[in-house]
Amino acid sequence: MIAEHLHIILFSIPVYQLFYFTTQVIIAKHYHAQRVLGGLFLLLISMMAVINAFSFYQSPPQYLYEGLFYTLFVAAASTLFFYSYCVEHPGRRFVHADILKHYIIPVAFIFVWLGVLFIPNEIQNANAMRTEAIGSSFVFSHKFFSLGFSGIAILYFLGLIFANLFSIASITKRRIIAPKSFTVWEKEKKHLPAIYLLSFIVLSALVLFHIPGMKNNPSLLITYNLILLLPGGLLGQQLTNLLNNSQPVSLPEARKNRTNPNPAKELFPDPEFSPAKTSDAIPPIITREEKDLLQEKLQKVMDEKKPFTNPRFSLDDLCLLLGINKRKAGYLINHVMNNNFYGLVNEYRVEESIKLLNSDEHKKFTIETIALMSGFQSKSSFYAAFKKYKNITPGEYKEIKAL
Repeated sequence: MIAEHLHIILFSIPVYQLFYFTTQVIIAKHYHAQRVLGGLFLLLISMMAVINAFSFYQSPPQYLYEGLFYTLFVAAASTLFFYSYCVEHPGRRFVHADILKHYIIPVAFIFVWLGVLFIPNEIQNANAMRTEAIGSSFVFSHKFFSLGFSGIAILYFLGLIFANLFSIASITKRRIIAPKSFTVWEKEKKHLPAIYLLSFIVLSALVLFHIPGMKNNPSLLITYNLILLLPGGLLGQQLTNLLNNSQPVSLPEARKNRTNPNPAKELFPDPEFSPAKTSDAIPPIITREEKDLLQEKLQKVMDEKKPFTNPRFSLDDLCLLLGINKRKAGYLINHVMNNNFYGLVNEYRVEESIKLLNSDEHKKFTIETIALMSGFQSKSSFYAAFKKYKNITPGEYKEIKAL
């Protein structure tokens, strides 16, 4: 009886820990795709751990247990690499095609499993009789489907790893050789190698629990629970910390009170707006001393924190960084600096892209990668801004530097 209670504690501690971190991710501060996928990934791992714990005390039908477990396993693998895809493409808007591409195999698994699960009893009994009579009828049995599910699921997971091997190796190499090359908005990308490793260990442990005889071996059982407890806890903690601190600027009130999705347009409704034409019409709202201090502070913020590398950087974000309201920020940019918000941000992004293009650490990076690292949402917008401020394209600039 005491041993049974110990087993309950042994299984419950890592399961409780996984559910705890899942809850922390779900209530994370910021709303974005990584939060949803990170929470879903931890939830799927928690559910697989619960199924394994349940199977230790009960003896569910093999096809039921294996089918449910490996359906969740495939969904977890897809979610992990969808999460990493979101991290590697900051600012990208995902459409239904992206979701379908990553989850088509898990959906197929669900339908196949449900089909096997609801095979009429008459067919099941007939197959059981045929299995006893003819060895070849094994292909019609639930045991065959269980083995097929496990084999395909594991091969699918290994296939995803090999398909993303180049990306994993590239990020890992960059993290080792040039750890400071990641901008503040690439913080999550820097931690991807550790997340991959911890996820691989935890998912492997969950699968190894199915090895025949493991449930009767106390040493293997303790090892299994320790792997879930330690790497699983590290994985949950890392995802929680990243998703709660993925943006250096906290914008709870600004987001809550925002009515216009693009607040800068309230100040600059006309893309061709010329501040020089109306400089006399708007009375000065900041003193000369305050003007100099704000210009200096803006320059320092842009140089040190590089908030413009976030594709979603907005006027509200700048106001919070400078500690001023939108009216003062608009006057500072529009009339003091003779610019507009979008022009100012693009100038900084172009200058940042030039630094990256000139850097030896980034010579092998593509133009599109440099654009994303600089804060542009697309290659076309990068080319347009670069051409506007430098009178040549990024490709031409790269060729000149190579000479």
